[in-house]
Amino acid sequence: MTDIAFVEAVDDDDSPLDDWIAKLEKPEGDEKPDKDKAIREGLEIASNLTAEANKVINMAARNYAERAIEIGTVCIFLKELTRGSNEPWGVWAQTNLPFLGKRNRQKFMRLAKRSDCHDYTHLGVDRLDVLCSLTEDSAEEEPIKALFGKYDIPFDETSEVNMTEFRNQIDA
Repeated sequence: MTDIAFVEAVDDDDSPLDDWIAKLEKPEGDEKPDKDKAIREGLEIASNLTAEANKVINMAARNYAERAIEIGTVCIFLKELTRGSNEPWGVWAQTNLPFLGKRNRQKFMRLAKRSDCHDYTHLGVDRLDVLCSLTEDSAEEEPIKALFGKYDIPFDETSEVNMTEFRNQIDA
């Protein structure tokens, strides 16, 4: 059984969205709202909310990938610890790790073994797995970084990156 917890932080102050809607629904006095100004404000709010949503998605993808790597590491050690037992690893794992499907277990172990992918956890488990598969036979010291260089996919950990564009380049 897996426990899932949701945490929500609520700001007591009115949100810009609430303020904006309130101004549109109940303008001060008898004034009609300036439509151009209201549109600009709405676009800014939509842009900010989209950026916040993308940050949450990126944090969730990173968190999941980091946990997947940790789970994979545990599985690698368990596999080594059970070596020489009466059951093959796959059978043992299926019996003793019923909460972890075979494909996920294999994927997580693959990610755990590939330390060169650990700097890219923000891409999420599935993209990391694809990148690891694509670079599996590479002779490069850092195969994923070399792949990015080969296809001119810029990545600088210290700069602001448009994650959607970055992911699209990787997917392509």
